[in-house]
Amino acid sequence: MALPRFAFFRGRIVPYSEARVGVLTHALNYGTGCFGGIRAYWNADEQELLVFRPGDHITIRAKTDARFMALGGEPMDGPRHIWWNFVSSRKDRIEQAKADWRMARFGSGPGDSEFIPLPEPEPEAVRYP
Repeated sequence: MALPRFAFFRGRIVPYSEARVGVLTHALNYGTGCFGGIRAYWNADEQELLVFRPGDHITIRAKTDARFMALGGEPMDGPRHIWWNFVSSRKDRIEQAKADWRMARFGSGPGDSEFIPLPEPEPEAVRYP
């Protein structure tokens, strides 16, 4: 797959080679990326998960000034399992991540000493697609 020449990064168009993210990036740590074109949002007011699938027609509106970016790419090579902040193509890796999190094996980010426990009771796992 050929890499693009440019990317939208930190609010501007830059050469692709300059668009770098760290391993503590929210999308990597919290599974907030798109998987095979599927995206979900938690609606806390209604206590429901809103799932948008390929082909769904949606309207995005901002209540205040905002930036919006839609990013596409090659399809994933298979389904993904999402539980809390963990995303993997294998359920056993999610279970290992839970055990590692409980034992504080992940470490913390720079300047972050707060430990957030796993959700109790455990939320139901989600599988996409």
